[in-house]
Amino acid sequence: MNAGIAFISRKSRKTDVAWRYAIAVVLVVCCIGLAYVEIVVAPWFINEVVSMFPETTLLKEPSMFWEWAILLAVQATLLCTAAKLVVPERLLAQAAGLLDMIRIVALIVVFSVTTTGNITICLMNFGTPGFVYGVALCSLAAIIAIIVLLKRRRYSTCSMPM
Repeated sequence: MNAGIAFISRKSRKTDVAWRYAIAVVLVVCCIGLAYVEIVVAPWFINEVVSMFPETTLLKEPSMFWEWAILLAVQATLLCTAAKLVVPERLLAQAAGLLDMIRIVALIVVFSVTTTGNITICLMNFGTPGFVYGVALCSLAAIIAIIVLLKRRRYSTCSMPM
């Protein structure tokens, strides 16, 4: 009976590691896809919009900056998450806090850029697509979730005197 339980627990650890690596691979592939969007698709799209609507010429350079800032921040978040999944905990002990701070800062950049970009566009009397609000709210929710998880982890590792 004990041998069977040991086999199951060993198998579940291997399955857990396999899932971690699979998720990390998916995150890295997403980063590569975002790099393609960042370098090829977004500049083409921005140039197409400016050519269709010449009155948006003033927004061409700011929108390129906003696009690069947001996609680089999302890539940093994905790569930090992939690193936390793949690197063993004993090797990651000192860098875990740094990776969490990079994720928080990157998400703050996403929130700041989407919010200020939306305000700027609205002040120039242009309409903004509704997904901009969703991106800002999702990044804010992710910031709050990471901070809550970090606080919970910090309090769960501390030993409380009784």
